[in-house]
Amino acid sequence: MSRVNVYRIEPDGVVVPHAEIQNALAGAAWIWNTLSKAVGVPCDMFAYEPLWRLFGSDRLTLHQNIVLGFTFDAVWVRKGNVPGLVAALREFFREHGTGVVPTVMGIAAACEQAAAMDIRGVCFNQTSVCENPWRIRTNDDGETRPFQFDKDTRDRNGKEPWELFEGYGQALRRARTAPTSDA
Repeated sequence: MSRVNVYRIEPDGVVVPHAEIQNALAGAAWIWNTLSKAVGVPCDMFAYEPLWRLFGSDRLTLHQNIVLGFTFDAVWVRKGNVPGLVAALREFFREHGTGVVPTVMGIAAACEQAAAMDIRGVCFNQTSVCENPWRIRTNDDGETRPFQFDKDTRDRNGKEPWELFEGYGQALRRARTAPTSDA
């Protein structure tokens, strides 16, 4: 069964494993399907872009924006923002989690546990089916090392890491200043 991996970002910026939560399909994919229905944006298993484009918009509530952004590639959450992520995940599950495997609640608990430690933040791999984006290849032989903030600029997938709450603020500002189709 696939897993959601939660990683700690140590004070020196090195990313280390923290927790594995079983059933990744009840994580990001469940969030996307549930959120797309809740806001009336048709999506399917391989076409979530219409939903993803809503990140930072007023069409989503604050906790919906946080939960959606948490599922994106290369996202991380600063230690001081972890309580906001945990609250958003719990609120989303409270609203939509009836009859669902509580993967989201396991993620929230793992983040809360990590935040009680001396860390810089947390980051994620939403499904163990994919390679760990927080392991950087060191050579052509497949050897890897942990990603290190302040040293590495792109994860294994070539994406630049971004802090969820800072990214949400930027996305919200862009959405509020974007020209409307009525103009």
